[in-house]
Amino acid sequence: MTLIPLMAGSGAALAEDVRVGFVDMRVVMSRSVTADEARKSFEQALKAENRKFEGEKVRLQKSMDQLKRDSAIMSESELKKKQQTLTRELQQYQEKGAKAKGQIDKRRQQLNNQIMRQVGVVVQEIAREQKLTAVYEKTAGGLLYSDPALDLSEEVAKRMDAKAGKK
Repeated sequence: MTLIPLMAGSGAALAEDVRVGFVDMRVVMSRSVTADEARKSFEQALKAENRKFEGEKVRLQKSMDQLKRDSAIMSESELKKKQQTLTRELQQYQEKGAKAKGQIDKRRQQLNNQIMRQVGVVVQEIAREQKLTAVYEKTAGGLLYSDPALDLSEEVAKRMDAKAGKK
């Protein structure tokens, strides 16, 4: 029976020593010039890739339209040959698209990992300076309330940019 009050008392003493901060990654990603530049670079590469595929798509569509128009005047063997060629080209186009999507997803994940490593370094520095026991990511779940004074997001974004020589 006396053990419970002792544990409760020691828990209160421990709670006084605990200092917690949090980071909202949405704020960091939207306010950090470093993260914004990485996102823009990724989007430009994505647009260039999409333009390349759009040109191929238009070419294939023209070939299908031409085959449809000319099929009435083609011999059966010529029509079959053109259909096979077009089918093969469509299949190659779809395979290239699937491969490109995989590469884009991989690049996106690499970019996210790179940014998270930078955030981690900055968060550790701030946590040590402010003698924080723990730092939580606000949107990852579990954090239902926090004092806005504990929000490190702006500081993380500023320091990330300072480390990268931005701003």
